[in-house]
Amino acid sequence: MRLRDAIDMLANADVDALGPTIWADLGCGDGTFTLALADRLASGSVVHAIDLDGSALVQRPDDEEATVRNRLAEQLPPLDDVVDHYREAGILASVDGRQTIDDVGRDVIRASDDELPVEA
Repeated sequence: MRLRDAIDMLANADVDALGPTIWADLGCGDGTFTLALADRLASGSVVHAIDLDGSALVQRPDDEEATVRNRLAEQLPPLDDVVDHYREAGILASVDGRQTIDDVGRDVIRASDDELPVEA
């Protein structure tokens, strides 16, 4: 089955109306249904894909640890320059992303309303 077919099969399932949920796709095979389900679920949902034969769950070369580390080593330094620019301009607000989703959301809204102190 192709991914588009699996997504179409779930089109009327209304699983997104359930809000954030946790699912287990037991016997996920190559992950087609898992990806289709993830496409339909509400933001914040989680799908655990489990298969007895893990050979179908192949990691793409561009997602291997060494590749990601190299990509980050190239991409992060220029981002530091951008952060420094906005910090020096006095228009950078920081939000602790390790908080709960609700707290992060609240703090982002406060920061956009200029209620949070600007990071010095």
